[in-house]
Amino acid sequence: MLLDIPKQIDGFYFGRFDLRCTSIEDLKQGKNISILELNGAGAEPAHIYDPSFSFLKAQQVTAQHYTMLYNASTINNKIVLLI
Repeated sequence: MLLDIPKQIDGFYFGRFDLRCTSIEDLKQGKNISILELNGAGAEPAHIYDPSFSFLKAQQVTAQHYTMLYNASTINNKIVLLI
């Protein structure tokens, strides 16, 4: 399953996969999927560069992205301090 892949990468806590699959149904079932690229925490959401995306919407998505990154980092830091 796709959710198991990040667990196998030491130090990967936040990021995205660029995927290719044969259909949405295959994606839902976790089959016929290829990982084209793995982007870490520094990668911006790529869809904000779509010409049909407004500048304001792109700024909102970017702010949400950095909020999620901050929250993930805070949780990871607390876990590290407990170990």
